[in-house]
Amino acid sequence: MDFSGCLTNIFGTLFNQLFSAFSKFIRKRTEQLKLRKVWKTENESWHCFNSLFPSLEIITQPWSGNEFDPVDIIIRLRDEYQMPPIIANICDTNKQEWSERGFQNLPKAGISSLSIPRIAEGTTAYGTHNKQINIQAHAYNYFDFLATHRMLTKDAVGKATTEERAFLKALTNDADKESPVKGFPNPLSVGLSVFCHGGSLLALTQRTKTPASGGSWGGGKYFNAVGENMNVDDIDSSVEESRNVLDPWITARRGLEEEMGIFLSSVKHRGIKLHTFAYATNILDYKFFGLIILDESKSVVEQLFLDATDRDESKSLIFIECGNKTKCRAFLCNEVKRINHWTPEGMLCTIRSFQALGMLSLSEMITELGRESS
Repeated sequence: MDFSGCLTNIFGTLFNQLFSAFSKFIRKRTEQLKLRKVWKTENESWHCFNSLFPSLEIITQPWSGNEFDPVDIIIRLRDEYQMPPIIANICDTNKQEWSERGFQNLPKAGISSLSIPRIAEGTTAYGTHNKQINIQAHAYNYFDFLATHRMLTKDAVGKATTEERAFLKALTNDADKESPVKGFPNPLSVGLSVFCHGGSLLALTQRTKTPASGGSWGGGKYFNAVGENMNVDDIDSSVEESRNVLDPWITARRGLEEEMGIFLSSVKHRGIKLHTFAYATNILDYKFFGLIILDESKSVVEQLFLDATDRDESKSLIFIECGNKTKCRAFLCNEVKRINHWTPEGMLCTIRSFQALGMLSLSEMITELGRESS
């Protein structure tokens, strides 16, 4: 028996196994260090943003690429919003006034519970969808929102007794972006940056100041062209048992139709991309943000906007040049000087959309936002 040959084969096999394991360790460690660097840079950038807009927090961004995949977001409509008796009394007290002021008590969909579980092994998000936004939703009516979330803001619409306000406040003591308020509707909405002319122009709206058309919240300020509350009819018909599955992409499409007059079946576009999930600490609701690029010209978009069914929600439509990095950076440099003209939702969605399109780097965002916040 050739013992030297056997030993050579044994040591050769062991060496190959050790080398393979070491190579895997190096690759994994490199990915971890790379991801930590990305996280560190993102944390710095969003710290700058939060110094300007402390009322809006990012919960999560896509784990792979620049947009969420449909498998990343699961929203199931489970039941009706269970309204505590005290909140029901607030509704009864104010519903006549709200109706007389033009508010409509339409059905909506909000969050009853939220989790973001890991659905795959691994410590990085490279090349895989390793987590999932899992939302249990309930149906509520718009007056339920006015009696809860809005009643605790400085722009409250309606009235409540001292005891009723204390009750509402007590429910929100443990409010957190990962824990929807028990006893509140917790609205969920979708906001979109709408780009036209192949992506070289960004359309924004200036909110009306008419209360019944939405002007009681951020009236006169710049908003995303689309900002739509999810409702119970935003159903994904392609999914089995679809009557229980809500789809934020359908909410976004409905918002394009109602607020911008844009029907995707009649325009050239590159698809709706959702890139951010956020939480508003001032009103305690949840928001998906995203973008869409249209090939249509500015004049076509303006004409479609004039025919939109919810046209009265906006005072005007404006366009920002953003066809290259220089123009995007100039936009950010100019607009942080007029930050009080913007809603947090409008600015965050715009910045994240520029990033998703590769038109604005995190370092550029840190530079410009840091300059304003310092």
